[in-house]
Amino acid sequence: MNFHSPERSLKPVRPDLMPTAKPIRSQTTKRRSSRMALNARVELSGEDRQKSHFSLLATATNLNKHGAAVQLQRELRVGATVVVQNLRGTAVPARVR
Repeated sequence: MNFHSPERSLKPVRPDLMPTAKPIRSQTTKRRSSRMALNARVELSGEDRQKSHFSLLATATNLNKHGAAVQLQRELRVGATVVVQNLRGTAVPARVR
């Protein structure tokens, strides 16, 4: 479908100020570091959407230098801070995105 009629096309007043097209990058090229697939148990603790404190086991499925993907059965608030602890006992704070 064509929503623009040829006689009504908009032309820039100053062609030298016309925005340039940015190249489209795939999601993988936007990453700051490469991902590593894994299936590791971690303990997650913090506050859920209802502001109830929780501590539960979850599964980390992806890991990179700047974050991780963690599967759990609880709704968390975007922007909330949680503590992620591995089975060795190392704990780090993390932000929900």
